[in-house]
Amino acid sequence: MRIILASTSPRRRELMKQLNIPFEVITKGVDESFDSNKSVYEACMEVAKRKAQAVYDEIKEDVIVIGSDTIVVFENEIFGKPKDYNEAYLMLEKINGKTHEVVSSLCLLVRKDGNEYEEI
Repeated sequence: MRIILASTSPRRRELMKQLNIPFEVITKGVDESFDSNKSVYEACMEVAKRKAQAVYDEIKEDVIVIGSDTIVVFENEIFGKPKDYNEAYLMLEKINGKTHEVVSSLCLLVRKDGNEYEEI
């Protein structure tokens, strides 16, 4: 069965390679914004599912699609994905040596024998 990582993250690719499980990477551009009324945890899960769903919907055979997202929170500020090197540097400088929260989520969408399964 095909296993697809729906992520551009080099770290996630590295983790998958360490498992010694054959996988491929396919990504689709998805909206990573979220409803500010949701908790960070709900928002992170929602984005992970969007990433997985965008790829899953295009694959019609039996497949496992893994979507993931990570959100950093510092002093009630949610850090999105940095737009460039300078923004990444400023974010890291801001949280360096300070307590912050990293929230990650994982969504598995599985189609086996025509049946669909979802785990978040």
